[in-house]
Amino acid sequence: MYGSKIVLDLKFTPIRDADLQAIAGSEVLEIGTIKLDAHNEMVDAFQTYVKLQYSKIPSYVT
Repeated sequence: MYGSKIVLDLKFTPIRDADLQAIAGSEVLEIGTIKLDAHNEMVDAFQTYVKLQYSKIPSYVT
């Protein structure tokens, strides 16, 4: 491949409320990206958490 590339990684958490599952089955919890150059070397990175609206982070996740 030629030029730079962006790799996107999304992490989801399930919505457990049956009524809300009609809206969506899960929510985005975290977004991560990296930018690679033409030689697949990492040039830049970005990571952020997203505030959940319909679910909570399970207690076993640390």
